[in-house]
Amino acid sequence: MFAEERQEKLLGILREKRKVAVSEMCDVFNVSGATIRADLRQLEEEGLLTRTHGGAVLRTRASFEQASDAREIVNLSAKERIGQRAAALVEDGDIIVLDTGTTTLHIARNIRDRQNVTVVTNDYQIARELEASPSIQTILLGGSLRRDTTAWWRSTDVPFSTR
Repeated sequence: MFAEERQEKLLGILREKRKVAVSEMCDVFNVSGATIRADLRQLEEEGLLTRTHGGAVLRTRASFEQASDAREIVNLSAKERIGQRAAALVEDGDIIVLDTGTTTLHIARNIRDRQNVTVVTNDYQIARELEASPSIQTILLGGSLRRDTTAWWRSTDVPFSTR
């Protein structure tokens, strides 16, 4: 089993039980403790869980939303200025890519009045921001939703974006 598959299944177990033990996951996946700890470390870096002594707990929805909200207000005026300046470079008919982030969200907020613009993004919040703009075509890259960043990641995003 590939690491990505194992991590997806581990997350499924974690969503069900809310906590997992390294020893239990070793038995479930028939791998070493070092392998499970590496998986947990990666998933923690992605903001999906919190490691504990001997295991991990699922991050709560409130902590995901708090992380996103907290990032939104840090350097807010600078992000608004950057969003306005970057949006000024977008012309009618352009095709642009907006990666996930609160600064790029401000760019999206400032291009809603453009005509015939295509926006490719992996950020759910950016896609939602642009959905009411009929003259903007939004292409949302697929995958699994990372709630802490509102980004789609893993399965289909990289292959699609390299075409």
